[in-house]
Amino acid sequence: MDRAVAHLLAGGTGSEAMDILRQVYTSKLALRSKSSLVRKWVTLQLQHPAYSEALGRFAREFPECTTFIDANPWRQLQMQRRHLTHPLWSAEAERAMQAIPIMDHGATQCELNSQERAECAHATRTALLAQNASILSVPDGDALLDMCAKILLYATGRPM
Repeated sequence: MDRAVAHLLAGGTGSEAMDILRQVYTSKLALRSKSSLVRKWVTLQLQHPAYSEALGRFAREFPECTTFIDANPWRQLQMQRRHLTHPLWSAEAERAMQAIPIMDHGATQCELNSQERAECAHATRTALLAQNASILSVPDGDALLDMCAKILLYATGRPM
């Protein structure tokens, strides 16, 4: 993983960094995890060339958005993704925040290919099904729970 980070910090491409990771990690789930860590490490150390200027402009225009302005670049990236589906600020502030380029181009390319993503999704689904194999399903569980609550209330002598 350190070699992949060093490769990206030296200006290498994301696909080359992924090739380095593929030599070490044969499990697709491990590869997914490590590539995410590589992107995180690189993003904390090396941002997009326009990042500083864009963040400064955003800070001047929307000083009330301190949670984003004061966060480290990795957290800012997470906030951008979260705000896509859960906006918290004005439409103008949200648009301006989404326009800030955070991740360096090499780090954005350090990701699984479509086949690897599909294999990870399959492995995750399979593991989830195995974990949930012993879960019981109670038909009309709400009614059963209400009845249990009434029985307990009756047993304590409290009015229902």
